[in-house]
Amino acid sequence: MLTRSYLTLLLLVIISSGYGQQAAINTLSTQYRNWLTGEGVDYSRSEINQRYTRFLLSGNNARDLSAYDFSHPGPAWDFTVAADQRAYYAFVEQKLIRLVFLYQLKGPAANPNPAFHRTTLRDTILQVFNYRYTSRWE
Repeated sequence: MLTRSYLTLLLLVIISSGYGQQAAINTLSTQYRNWLTGEGVDYSRSEINQRYTRFLLSGNNARDLSAYDFSHPGPAWDFTVAADQRAYYAFVEQKLIRLVFLYQLKGPAANPNPAFHRTTLRDTILQVFNYRYTSRWE
């Protein structure tokens, strides 16, 4: 009986401390997301502007999807094969993630990102996700 009471008390302590931690995790998550997408950052700082310029450049470079045939994607990636692992990494890291950043990065008021929340870019990202999840993934 003592063990059951102890376990119940331990479970309550864990659950209650988890709720307190959740608020801190949510705050940290919001700050990190804002930092990544440039919300609330000081664009007058040169390193922030350099980072913004690099994100724009890499995002715009990621728009070239000519290496991918979205109509005929080919066989599913085989993650036991090194070439498929590299192809998947390149697809996700060099295309998908960079397109998402380009879509989400607002930029400074003096030099806003022209691709920020553009419908055509959103549609491209959805096309890339579709290719990734339905065509090349088993």
